[in-house]
Amino acid sequence: GSYSRHPSVGEAYDLTIFLTCSREVQRRRLAQREGSRYAAFEERWIPMEETYFSGLAIESQCDVVVDTSHLPTNV
Repeated sequence: GSYSRHPSVGEAYDLTIFLTCSREVQRRRLAQREGSRYAAFEERWIPMEETYFSGLAIESQCDVVVDTSHLPTNV
């Protein structure tokens, strides 16, 4: 999950994978998934998640980074 690499979890994992995508793809996927609730994601959830990722350098702590931007929306 999004917050599964939080320091409070410790070193509970043998392998960590960071899934990412471009901002454009992220917004398109969320809008499609959330419909009328999308505005709340753009206003609150996305900024909070980005702050968490950058503040704790989550991507750089993971063993593997996979850019999913090229995958179909329904995957």
